[in-house]
Amino acid sequence: MPRFPAQPQLFDLAGFEAEAAQIAALASLATEGPATARELLNRISRAAAVAGEPVLPFKHATLYAVLHELEFAGAIVGSVWEGIPRRVYSMATQGRMWLAQAQERWRAAHLVIRAAAAPREAATL
Repeated sequence: MPRFPAQPQLFDLAGFEAEAAQIAALASLATEGPATARELLNRISRAAAVAGEPVLPFKHATLYAVLHELEFAGAIVGSVWEGIPRRVYSMATQGRMWLAQAQERWRAAHLVIRAAAAPREAATL
């Protein structure tokens, strides 16, 4: 037994990264249309830079794994298009429903976090 055990993880980092990659991929497919995995990664990276976030909230490899999971779950459709050597992903109806639910959940969480972190006015005595 180690003398100083590892600190417990307060957050499920892998779960957070996967959900961030899912939402980013679905949002990109919904707004910009079909794309290969590499095109999706470039779109998401470009959007992050425009938003002032130079670092993605997930690893590149996470996006590839998430695309396979989304396809298996029926949220996206992956197919090979003539003249394009890689799979091209497009949004499915299930993906649109999941995206709407996830966006609402993250919007609500964002509002609560911002409100909790906002400075409070000093109470008058």
